Order: sequence, then C-alpha cells, then structure tokens
Amino acid sequence: MVLRWVTMSQLAVTCACLVFLVGSATAQAPVPDAATMDPAVENEGPEGLKTEPPPLRLVPPPPPVVPPELLAQISDLERSGKRMRAGGAVMLALGIALEITGQVLVLHSQLSTTQTCATKAGVTSCSTDYNVAELGTGIGLGVAGAALLYTGPTVMSAGSGRIRRARFLKATLRPEVSARQLGLRMTLTF
Repeated sequence: MVLRWVTMSQLAVTCACLVFLVGSATAQAPVPDAATMDPAVENEGPEGLKTEPPPLRLVPPPPPVVPPELLAQISDLERSGKRMRAGGAVMLALGIALEITGQVLVLHSQLSTTQTCATKAGVTSCSTDYNVAELGTGIGLGVAGAALLYTGPTVMSAGSGRIRRARFLKATLRPEVSARQLGLRMTLTF
C-alpha cells in the first residue's frame, strides 16, 4: 500500500511539473514598448521590433525524494525474486533427475526377477520373485520427481514476476521523461 501511494503522488508531481514547464515555455514573450527598444539593433522588423527570439530556458524539475525504506523494500523484492527463480530452476532439474531415476528403478525391478526353485518330494517348483523394495523406491522417486517437475516452473514464474515488479517500481521512482518521449512540441509565437 505504501509503494502505490508514493508512486502515484510522485507521478502527479511529475505531471504537474511537465504541465508547468510546457505552459511557461509556450507563453508569448512581452512586446517591448517604444521606451525599451534599442535603436542600434540591426535585426529590426516592422515597427522597430526585434526579430530575434528570446533565449529559451527550461529548468528540469528536481529529482523526487525517495525514502530509503522504500528503496530497501524494492531491493529486497528483487533479491527474493532472483532467489525464487534460482530455486525453481534447481527444483526443475532435481525433478527431472528423480523422475528418470524412478523410471529406471521401476523398469529394473520388473525386468530383473529372481527365480527360486525348490524340490520337495521329487517335484521341482519354481517361483518368480520381484524386487518389491526396488519397485517401491522407483514409484516413490517418480512421484517426488513429478511433484518437483510441476512446482519448479511455478516458483520460477513467481520469482520472475517479483523481479519484473521491482524493476517497474524502480522505473516509476526515477522517471526520466523528456518532451520528445511524450510527443510534445513547443511553438513560440511573437
């Protein structure tokens, strides 16, 4: 809430300064009377008026005062966004590794069976035993990998959003606006 109020008030002050500067620059210069005219000037037009335009001076508005607490909040927002984006990338890579490992363990437990044969009373019976521990571990790693695969990009996206928001707030605190960027034109009439 504090960030929005400061930004809107600074935007209002900046707009007011631009309106004042454009309004004062486009105002007509006062017409000199006969007592203030210099007869020695060579560039005289009709009725003895000077034809040279007066020098134009535009004074830029002072830079806005930004509280240091606000700058600290913005830098913390950007720093946490970078950490979230890095954490999301680590989660994504770890999820891929766990998913592949889980799939390999499930396939290995299904394909490498242990055959046990026993002979009782002259009859040989064989049974195929699956490695249940390997199968359970593979399924668990696959589920954990899938969870990390789905949450990693979400965390990365949230971190990128924080970085974007922090950069936007920095740009609104220190606007560098010129008349050309706004599409303003000045005309001086005499």
